[in-house]
Amino acid sequence: HQEDVGRFAVKVLAFTDPHGAPEAADAVIELAKSSRPDLVVCSGDISYFQKRYERMCRRLADLCCPIYWVSGNHDAGIEDLVGVEFLHMKDVSFLVADLHKATVGGVPGSEKFWPSKEWDDDLVNLALRTYGRISRSKPFIFLSHFPPTGSSITGYSGGCPDAGGSQTVREIVDVLHPDLVISGHYHSDFRQQCKIGPTRVVNPGPMGTVYEL
Repeated sequence: HQEDVGRFAVKVLAFTDPHGAPEAADAVIELAKSSRPDLVVCSGDISYFQKRYERMCRRLADLCCPIYWVSGNHDAGIEDLVGVEFLHMKDVSFLVADLHKATVGGVPGSEKFWPSKEWDDDLVNLALRTYGRISRSKPFIFLSHFPPTGSSITGYSGGCPDAGGSQTVREIVDVLHPDLVISGHYHSDFRQQCKIGPTRVVNPGPMGTVYEL
Protein backbone atom coordinates (compact mmCIF):
# COMPACT_ATOMS: atom_id res chain seq x y z
CA HIS A 1 0.00 0.00 0.00
CA GLN A 2 1.23 3.50 -0.77
CA GLU A 3 -0.25 4.48 2.60
CA ASP A 4 2.38 2.31 4.32
CA VAL A 5 4.74 5.31 4.20
CA GLY A 6 4.94 6.92 7.63
CA ARG A 7 3.18 4.08 9.45
CA PHE A 8 3.98 3.44 13.09
CA ALA A 9 5.69 0.19 13.96
CA VAL A 10 3.36 -1.88 16.14
CA LYS A 11 4.07 -4.81 18.44
CA VAL A 12 1.15 -7.21 18.92
CA LEU A 13 0.91 -9.85 21.62
CA ALA A 14 -1.57 -12.48 20.43
CA PHE A 15 -2.89 -15.70 21.93
CA THR A 16 -5.64 -18.19 21.13
CA ASP A 17 -7.40 -21.29 22.47
CA PRO A 18 -6.40 -21.05 26.14
CA HIS A 19 -9.63 -22.88 27.09
CA GLY A 20 -9.62 -21.32 30.53
CA ALA A 21 -6.16 -22.50 31.53
CA PRO A 22 -4.70 -20.24 34.26
CA GLU A 23 -1.19 -21.16 33.13
CA ALA A 24 -1.96 -19.64 29.73
CA ALA A 25 -2.93 -16.36 31.41
CA ASP A 26 0.29 -16.45 33.44
CA ALA A 27 2.35 -17.03 30.28
CA VAL A 28 0.66 -14.14 28.46
CA ILE A 29 1.25 -11.83 31.41
CA GLU A 30 4.93 -12.76 31.63
CA LEU A 31 5.34 -12.30 27.88
CA ALA A 32 3.72 -8.87 28.10
CA LYS A 33 6.15 -7.87 30.85
CA SER A 34 9.17 -8.87 28.79
CA SER A 35 7.99 -7.65 25.36
CA ARG A 36 5.98 -4.52 26.23
CA PRO A 37 3.47 -4.87 23.36
CA ASP A 38 1.39 -2.02 21.97
CA LEU A 39 -1.75 -4.15 22.15
CA VAL A 40 -2.99 -7.57 23.24
CA VAL A 41 -5.44 -9.65 21.19
CA CYS A 42 -7.07 -13.07 21.41
CA SER A 43 -8.68 -15.09 18.62
CA GLY A 44 -11.10 -17.09 20.71
CA ASP A 45 -11.84 -20.22 22.71
CA ILE A 46 -11.17 -18.53 26.00
CA SER A 47 -13.54 -21.09 27.55
CA TYR A 48 -14.00 -24.85 27.53
CA PHE A 49 -17.54 -25.35 26.24
CA GLN A 50 -18.65 -22.02 27.78
CA LYS A 51 -17.07 -22.85 31.16
CA ARG A 52 -13.78 -22.41 33.06
CA TYR A 53 -13.04 -18.92 31.74
CA GLU A 54 -13.70 -16.76 34.81
CA ARG A 55 -10.46 -17.41 36.69
CA MET A 56 -8.36 -16.91 33.57
CA CYS A 57 -10.12 -13.67 32.56
CA ARG A 58 -9.78 -12.36 36.11
CA ARG A 59 -6.06 -13.09 36.00
CA LEU A 60 -5.68 -11.36 32.64
CA ALA A 61 -6.99 -8.16 34.20
CA ASP A 62 -3.50 -7.84 35.71
CA LEU A 63 -2.30 -6.75 32.27
CA CYS A 64 -4.04 -3.41 33.00
CA CYS A 65 -4.94 -2.97 29.34
CA PRO A 66 -7.78 -3.96 27.01
CA ILE A 67 -7.70 -7.38 25.39
CA TYR A 68 -9.33 -7.23 21.97
CA TRP A 69 -10.88 -10.57 21.14
CA VAL A 70 -13.37 -12.54 19.08
CA SER A 71 -15.19 -15.63 20.24
CA GLY A 72 -14.30 -19.18 19.30
CA ASN A 73 -16.68 -22.08 18.83
CA HIS A 74 -16.35 -22.94 22.54
CA ASP A 75 -17.45 -19.42 23.47
CA ALA A 76 -20.77 -19.33 21.60
CA GLY A 77 -23.39 -17.65 23.78
CA ILE A 78 -21.10 -16.18 26.46
CA GLU A 79 -19.71 -13.22 24.49
CA ASP A 80 -21.99 -10.62 26.14
CA LEU A 81 -21.54 -12.18 29.57
CA VAL A 82 -17.76 -11.97 29.25
CA GLY A 83 -18.00 -8.30 28.25
CA VAL A 84 -20.17 -7.48 31.27
CA GLU A 85 -18.14 -9.47 33.81
CA PHE A 86 -14.71 -8.47 32.53
CA LEU A 87 -14.54 -4.94 31.18
CA HIS A 88 -11.01 -5.43 29.88
CA MET A 89 -12.27 -8.04 27.39
CA LYS A 90 -13.32 -6.07 24.28
CA ASP A 91 -15.17 -8.10 21.66
CA VAL A 92 -14.42 -6.67 18.18
CA SER A 93 -16.65 -8.98 16.13
CA PHE A 94 -17.88 -6.78 13.26
CA LEU A 95 -16.62 -3.73 15.15
CA VAL A 96 -13.68 -1.38 14.53
CA ALA A 97 -11.18 -0.60 17.28
CA ASP A 98 -9.32 2.45 15.94
CA LEU A 99 -6.19 2.53 18.09
CA HIS A 100 -3.17 4.81 18.08
CA LYS A 101 -0.89 2.45 16.15
CA ALA A 102 -3.28 -0.03 14.54
CA THR A 103 -6.86 -0.82 13.60
CA VAL A 104 -8.36 -4.03 14.96
CA GLY A 105 -11.51 -5.89 13.92
CA GLY A 106 -12.71 -9.39 13.32
CA VAL A 107 -15.40 -12.01 12.96
CA PRO A 108 -16.69 -14.51 15.53
CA GLY A 109 -16.05 -18.24 15.54
CA SER A 110 -19.74 -18.97 15.21
CA GLU A 111 -21.29 -21.86 13.33
CA LYS A 112 -21.85 -19.63 10.29
CA PHE A 113 -18.07 -19.31 9.91
CA TRP A 114 -17.40 -23.02 10.49
CA PRO A 115 -14.68 -24.53 8.27
CA SER A 116 -16.20 -25.23 4.87
CA LYS A 117 -15.55 -24.76 1.17
CA GLU A 118 -18.80 -22.81 0.93
CA TRP A 119 -19.16 -19.18 1.89
CA ASP A 120 -21.91 -16.88 3.09
CA ASP A 121 -22.29 -13.80 0.87
CA ASP A 122 -24.24 -11.92 3.55
CA LEU A 123 -21.46 -12.32 6.10
CA VAL A 124 -18.80 -11.40 3.56
CA ASN A 125 -20.73 -8.26 2.59
CA LEU A 126 -21.24 -7.33 6.26
CA ALA A 127 -17.50 -7.58 6.86
CA LEU A 128 -16.79 -5.47 3.78
CA ARG A 129 -19.25 -2.80 4.89
CA THR A 130 -17.67 -2.78 8.36
CA TYR A 131 -14.01 -2.77 7.36
CA GLY A 132 -13.85 -1.80 3.70
CA ARG A 133 -13.47 1.92 4.29
CA ILE A 134 -11.10 2.02 7.23
CA SER A 135 -7.92 4.02 6.76
CA ARG A 136 -4.90 1.92 5.88
CA SER A 137 -2.50 4.50 7.22
CA LYS A 138 -2.14 2.10 10.17
CA PRO A 139 -1.76 -1.69 10.13
CA PHE A 140 -5.09 -3.53 10.00
CA ILE A 141 -5.18 -6.55 12.31
CA PHE A 142 -8.02 -9.00 11.66
CA LEU A 143 -9.10 -11.59 14.25
CA SER A 144 -10.81 -14.81 13.21
CA HIS A 145 -10.98 -17.99 15.24
CA PHE A 146 -11.11 -20.05 12.06
CA PRO A 147 -8.23 -19.43 9.62
CA PRO A 148 -8.93 -18.84 5.94
CA THR A 149 -8.98 -21.78 3.56
CA GLY A 150 -5.95 -22.27 1.36
CA SER A 151 -3.41 -21.61 4.07
CA SER A 152 -0.98 -24.10 5.62
CA ILE A 153 -2.38 -23.67 9.15
CA THR A 154 -5.80 -25.22 8.61
CA GLY A 155 -5.47 -28.42 10.61
CA TYR A 156 -4.24 -30.88 8.03
CA SER A 157 -1.01 -31.45 9.95
CA GLY A 158 -3.02 -32.81 12.87
CA GLY A 159 -5.59 -34.75 10.89
CA CYS A 160 -8.48 -32.70 12.28
CA PRO A 161 -11.92 -33.86 11.08
CA ASP A 162 -12.85 -30.27 10.22
CA ALA A 163 -9.49 -29.39 8.67
CA GLY A 164 -9.45 -26.88 5.85
CA GLY A 165 -10.39 -23.53 7.36
CA SER A 166 -13.25 -21.18 6.54
CA GLN A 167 -14.02 -20.15 2.98
CA THR A 168 -16.09 -17.23 4.29
CA VAL A 169 -13.01 -15.92 6.10
CA ARG A 170 -10.94 -16.48 2.95
CA GLU A 171 -13.36 -14.41 0.85
CA ILE A 172 -13.07 -11.56 3.38
CA VAL A 173 -9.27 -11.76 3.49
CA ASP A 174 -8.98 -11.82 -0.32
CA VAL A 175 -10.87 -8.53 -0.58
CA LEU A 176 -9.63 -6.66 2.51
CA HIS A 177 -5.98 -7.83 2.52
CA PRO A 178 -5.41 -7.25 6.25
CA ASP A 179 -1.81 -6.83 7.30
CA LEU A 180 -2.14 -9.59 9.89
CA VAL A 181 -4.79 -12.29 10.39
CA ILE A 182 -4.71 -13.85 13.84
CA SER A 183 -6.49 -17.19 13.97
CA GLY A 184 -6.62 -20.38 16.03
CA HIS A 185 -8.87 -23.43 16.37
CA TYR A 186 -6.35 -25.97 15.08
CA HIS A 187 -4.18 -26.92 18.04
CA SER A 188 -1.76 -28.82 15.82
CA ASP A 189 -0.81 -25.53 14.16
CA PHE A 190 -0.04 -23.50 17.30
CA ARG A 191 2.74 -20.96 16.61
CA GLN A 192 2.69 -21.63 12.88
CA GLN A 193 2.26 -18.97 10.21
CA CYS A 194 1.99 -18.50 6.45
CA LYS A 195 1.06 -15.88 3.88
CA ILE A 196 -1.91 -15.40 1.59
CA GLY A 197 -0.84 -12.79 -0.92
CA PRO A 198 0.32 -9.77 1.09
CA THR A 199 -1.41 -10.98 4.25
CA ARG A 200 0.40 -12.72 7.07
CA VAL A 201 -1.77 -15.42 8.72
CA VAL A 202 -0.76 -16.73 12.14
CA ASN A 203 -1.87 -19.08 14.90
CA PRO A 204 -0.21 -17.73 18.06
CA GLY A 205 -1.08 -20.58 20.44
CA PRO A 206 -2.38 -20.29 24.03
CA MET A 207 0.86 -19.11 25.64
CA GLY A 208 1.12 -16.11 23.35
CA THR A 209 3.36 -14.95 20.54
CA VAL A 210 4.58 -11.44 19.74
CA TYR A 211 4.37 -10.15 16.17
CA GLU A 212 5.84 -6.91 14.86
CA LEU A 213 4.40 -4.95 11.93
